Amino acid sequence: MSRYSILMFFLLLTPSYFTGQNQVNLPDAFKNGNAEGISQNFDRNTDLVILDDDKIVNKKQGKNLLEKFFKSHEPVSFKVLHSGESGSSMRYTIGILETKHGTFRISYYIRETNGVQLIQQLTIDEE
Repeated sequence: MSRYSILMFFLLLTPSYFTGQNQVNLPDAFKNGNAEGISQNFDRNTDLVILDDDKIVNKKQGKNLLEKFFKSHEPVSFKVLHSGESGSSMRYTIGILETKHGTFRISYYIRETNGVQLIQQLTIDEE
């Protein structure tokens, strides 16, 4: 077997191959108002809080709610303020989303499951 064949074999065995998920650069997705890209990284049940409206959503519901938010608040920029790890083996990111109609604080918590990073909680609050 050639080296090329071996490399292709291992690339196909990545977690995204088995789960059908492609990891998205979340800061870029917020900056571009990419609801599809953000929600594609949701877990089966994600806690989504948009301006004090707290819901447990699946990927499709999350996408619809984020699309509605981005239609009302067209993004201009997104800047990560801080990221790190919490004691519960979750990573978190806090950032500022500038839109044409206001500034919002974004925070999200990610847990790695079977090699795939999934959003457990996403909060969008007015700054």
